[in-house]
Amino acid sequence: MVRAATAVFGAAVAIGIAPLLQFRAAPGELPGALPADRLSPAGPVVQFSALLLFIIAFAIVGNVAARYLNGIRWATISYCAALLSCCTASSRPESSSRES
Repeated sequence: MVRAATAVFGAAVAIGIAPLLQFRAAPGELPGALPADRLSPAGPVVQFSALLLFIIAFAIVGNVAARYLNGIRWATISYCAALLSCCTASSRPESSSRES
């Protein structure tokens, strides 16, 4: 449970930094939808790679945390609840102003 909660938190972090991993298109890029919006086609590949890397890295960290929390039920539940509340807090959309 701890490893899964930590991996989900890693996925939330990766999704949070994903817009920073989208680069501008180079002048020699092949034509398509992404270069038309001046975005590099390599961006989604980098974003997906970062997602996988963060999930794996945070699962390893979760494995270490699980060793320390083994047998302490209240600490395990508190740890998982804290991580999952961070995930939901970071995924909330900002309040958007509605135009009339």
